[in-house]
Amino acid sequence: MIEIVEREPMLLVGFTDKFICITAPNPNGAEVIGNLWKNKFDYGRISKLPGCLGHPNWGVMWGDEVRANPDELNYLAGLPFTEKPDLPEGVHAHEVPGGSYAKITHKGPIDGIGISIRNLLKWMDENGYQHAGHDLELYDDRWIKGGPNAEMDYLIHVRKP
Repeated sequence: MIEIVEREPMLLVGFTDKFICITAPNPNGAEVIGNLWKNKFDYGRISKLPGCLGHPNWGVMWGDEVRANPDELNYLAGLPFTEKPDLPEGVHAHEVPGGSYAKITHKGPIDGIGISIRNLLKWMDENGYQHAGHDLELYDDRWIKGGPNAEMDYLIHVRKP
């Protein structure tokens, strides 16, 4: 089921990398984002910073105004914060805008996320919504428990033309 949800702005602090999006001819998000979560994300390190709200984990994607490759996006794997702390080396902050988000719940292994994203993009197109700049991934207790029935939410910031 896809629905429109209203979200407040959110400050995320975590670890970043750049990747080529799933709709591009040669996407590399699965490798880059998977590596970021497995090898760079350090819950213990960022959860101890002042202002950390702790679990759940969030992923956020956005594009820079100027980029060498139009399909290149930024990804931050992080946690929500009440305010921006002094950031240690290698840790970054990103303000996620509030507003309307189209949300789909992905069920099952992460390697099937592309199907969920494409279904969400198709629904947006059929219902007159445009992408407004940010995508979010919510990894809460439904995902952390793991297994074939694990769930996570994928959200796209939207607007009507």
